[in-house]
Amino acid sequence: MSGLCFKEKNDDLLKYWNSDEYGLRVIYSAKLMGRYLVDNEPFDKADCFCDRDADEIKKCKGIPVIDHVELCKKISDSGKRALIVICTGPGGRGLQGIYGDLLQYEYDADVFDYFENEACFTDTGFILDDREIPLFEHRYNTGFCNTRMTERCIELALAQEFISKCTGKVTEIGAVTPYYLDDEKIHRIIDPTDGHYRVSERKSMFDCDISGENILTISTIEHIGTTDYGMNERYTSIDAIETITGQAQSYFITAPLGYNEVMDKWVKEQFDRDDLKVAVRGCNNHWIFIDDKEKLDSVEYTPYWANGVVFLCNIW
Repeated sequence: MSGLCFKEKNDDLLKYWNSDEYGLRVIYSAKLMGRYLVDNEPFDKADCFCDRDADEIKKCKGIPVIDHVELCKKISDSGKRALIVICTGPGGRGLQGIYGDLLQYEYDADVFDYFENEACFTDTGFILDDREIPLFEHRYNTGFCNTRMTERCIELALAQEFISKCTGKVTEIGAVTPYYLDDEKIHRIIDPTDGHYRVSERKSMFDCDISGENILTISTIEHIGTTDYGMNERYTSIDAIETITGQAQSYFITAPLGYNEVMDKWVKEQFDRDDLKVAVRGCNNHWIFIDDKEKLDSVEYTPYWANGVVFLCNIW
């Protein structure tokens, strides 16, 4: 077969990627999602990225970035067919422009849309302390394991573990679980802005007594001190951490990395705390817990989801 061939969603991307028939393996798009894909085996074996802004980017994660004109030449020089994986965000963001670029030139390549074909290798769980825990699935702002999922899939999986270990009732700061769980142990929810009917106290956590309670808070404290949701508190996310960990009987706190610079700096400084863990992922739902704080520098928050989450818990 010669010429350009767009593969369908039922074609096995990994089978093709691992084949010896290709002279060049290319990830199309370095600046948005493509850079995350190479964090996952076997995509770390990509020969190059292709991107319209190649002159500006040059290299991404040690892999050269070329434009579509140079890509055409490289494929021709290789004397073999190329495999191109488009990774530019789900929902077709940027996809049509890339198709247009590819159709301008006489490529000899098989082309996959990563997000269309990812179901063939999407993870359904993660490992924590030698235990495999299933990812949490939900139609609201989470997704299912055969799709691209948000960070809620790992946050809520571990939140359920925390709730099950708590003796007595749980107080939640920030109304997240009401949209996902109906757990009778969560008896008190504090949130100054959320209109959910289960919110019991519409006020700041700093105006509430949480002494001796089991505290759960999911992707909430990163907003403190940022004026998000129209708030203008004098406190920071670090004040929230110190208040919770200093007053609560037990606690489970999550926050995305890359969203709040003050908190990101604190996480790096406190990385060796016994109650702190950090999970990061590549481009699919493959979450791993890291033990090297230098890896924090490469974790980015995107407009669509977080690619790193910090967890603070004293009853792992």
